[in-house]
Amino acid sequence: MDRLRQDLDGLMHYIRRVRPEIAAIDRQTDGDERFESMDEQLEAVVTAMDAAANTIMETWRETNS
Repeated sequence: MDRLRQDLDGLMHYIRRVRPEIAAIDRQTDGDERFESMDEQLEAVVTAMDAAANTIMETWRETNS
């Protein structure tokens, strides 16, 4: 379980770290409203991954109790 949590935490940290970098690239290339759209899309991915990680951990706990 600790290994799974570490992997999921690492993935979440990586996504949060690269999100501004990706958004900055998008902003530099076209300068239109797609920057906000990209940020919103990445935020949705982070939120979905967080929910999935919680579901995985809860299921693991239930099956290993």
